[in-house]
Amino acid sequence: MKAKTHVAAGIAGTLALLPPVDGTEELFLSLGLAALGSLLPDLDEPNSVISRRLLPLPVFLRPVAIFLMGVGALLLALTGGAPTGVGVLGGIWLMGAARYPHRTFTHSLVVGLPIVALMALLVEPAWAYPLGSGYLTHVLGDVLHESGVPLFWPVKGKSRTPITLGHRWWGVEPLLQVAAICFSMVLLVERPEMPQWVARFSGLI
Repeated sequence: MKAKTHVAAGIAGTLALLPPVDGTEELFLSLGLAALGSLLPDLDEPNSVISRRLLPLPVFLRPVAIFLMGVGALLLALTGGAPTGVGVLGGIWLMGAARYPHRTFTHSLVVGLPIVALMALLVEPAWAYPLGSGYLTHVLGDVLHESGVPLFWPVKGKSRTPITLGHRWWGVEPLLQVAAICFSMVLLVERPEMPQWVARFSGLI
């Protein structure tokens, strides 16, 4: 799926199950983390939105840059320049994203997702859910793609839905985006963290 669809689905999925947080600012921080998490699995794709924005380099240099970032994270962890657990996990994830083909390491529910969720948990426990849920919606969303996803990589075998969003189905994506955005707006105005005037205003529409 396209980046916009992943972000919209990641935010909608996070809002659906996110427990109450401490205020509006933390709510929108959580949604930002969900959006980031929904893009992270495609960092291993040199032409992806997150790869192009994060690393404005020639395409062939982006995997090299990601691998070097991973090495740097490991070195920072070993030298005390970064928290050990975060540096090691971040280094492993970045090096894996650079080393293995697209839709393998980063799209694995066994490797990629647990590393990101655990790293967020070590940095700030409240970040683990939104970042992990955004990541998860991306991976599960790619199950709709005709090429499928190896959800349990490194175990071989790809998972896909019986009806997939192949090239003939791309026209469905805008509808999915609109549905996810509308669903998110409904959930958002009902959140207890939102100011009361938002709920009152929504009741007039």
